[in-house]
Amino acid sequence: MNSTPAFQFYPRDWIASQRVQLMSLEEEGAYIRLLCHCWLYGSIPADEQQAIKLLGKGGYNVAITTVLSMFQPGPKSGELVHDRLEAERRKQADWKAKSIAGGIKSAEKRWGKPTDIQHSDKGCLQNGSNQSVTLLSASASSSAKKDIGRNAPTSDLEWFQSLKSNPAYEGLNIETEYGKMRAWCGANSKQPSRRRFVNWLNRADRPMLAGPKQLESDAATQRNVERFLKGKNEPIA
Repeated sequence: MNSTPAFQFYPRDWIASQRVQLMSLEEEGAYIRLLCHCWLYGSIPADEQQAIKLLGKGGYNVAITTVLSMFQPGPKSGELVHDRLEAERRKQADWKAKSIAGGIKSAEKRWGKPTDIQHSDKGCLQNGSNQSVTLLSASASSSAKKDIGRNAPTSDLEWFQSLKSNPAYEGLNIETEYGKMRAWCGANSKQPSRRRFVNWLNRADRPMLAGPKQLESDAATQRNVERFLKGKNEPIA
């Protein structure tokens, strides 16, 4: 349930808590264990027997009523939550939102124009990737622009052409390699940024020689991508 793996633990607050001091060591250990379950899954069962099963390791010896009294009723019937953990969730969510907003604001200030946070769903490449040629997102725009330089082409079509005219990538089918990179990103939950694509090209194997059929296929792929990029209503970068 929880997207973050950890929460802040304050030893001074824990030791100073009168309720914790009045617990036995077994109860204190059970309390910590149930706190971990509550953080990971959002709540714990209010039923004492189910809570004992969660504890395991001889949990039946623990005064479970005392431990469960440290939690509060949740929004759903039969569930308990912890007010301190809920406050920590809100704090982490606020920090994440502020960080994202700060990153977007910083990128806009640095590059002098709003950051595009929309993804295009129009069209797809003819290489089986079934992915639109969208190279930048809000999270990737800053690092990608740093890669291509302030004076580099900003549209995808111009950028593709600059890569294809680069002697370092001679012999590579840029469109096909991009499709491979998008497929890999989709399978590995990665962002298909320009930085990643340049790194991908730098590791790509060069073909020994392209035959007539391959050259014809490459030309068709190129025409398809150029047609798609020229028909876009808004630039990506």
